[in-house]
Amino acid sequence: TFLKFEEEGYEKFDGGNFKVDPLKCFADDMTVIMEETTQNLKKMKEIFDWTGLEINEKKIKVIRIGDNLDSLEPITDEVKFEYVKAFTLLEVEIDNKAKNLKENFVAKKKKIRKKIAIWRKLNLNTIGNLIVAKTFLISQLGYLLSMMECPKEILDEIQGDIDSFILKNKTHWVSKDRTHIEPKKGGLGAINLEIYATSLRC
Repeated sequence: TFLKFEEEGYEKFDGGNFKVDPLKCFADDMTVIMEETTQNLKKMKEIFDWTGLEINEKKIKVIRIGDNLDSLEPITDEVKFEYVKAFTLLEVEIDNKAKNLKENFVAKKKKIRKKIAIWRKLNLNTIGNLIVAKTFLISQLGYLLSMMECPKEILDEIQGDIDSFILKNKTHWVSKDRTHIEPKKGGLGAINLEIYATSLRC
């Protein structure tokens, strides 16, 4: 079944031989930036009604940006959206003051360390650890680094953890500079996270 929009609303019309009412579906995750007015909030709910989708009002999060950041008081009780100071989008925690973004990298650092602890038990050689680092460790950071800058101290800690895992100890038997040089130039070919991060945001 399709929906036909007109100036004063919409009307349903038959889409072939499908003789049943439109299925009510739930909208997937969506992010909307708009001026906070009672009319706009009510209109958001109406839009889904027009399209045949349903929203769970209690699961809708409203986060203020700009002014009045500390208030969680709704401007209307005509919709039941929840006001919050932070929200999660694609596993990234974002607060309305953008002051705690680094916590996303702290969480990734802990996750990488857990993975290192698991892979270290296999006692792979240097090349094996290098492959693991490129495949399972560095990949934890790609999405985050493409959208925000990691504090240098955290990036340095993660770099040290990964390099030590590759070389199997904290005393590097390969010089630091040569660790990240490509193999055809006599290096190990490990990834320099600072260069990696810059390349993702070019």
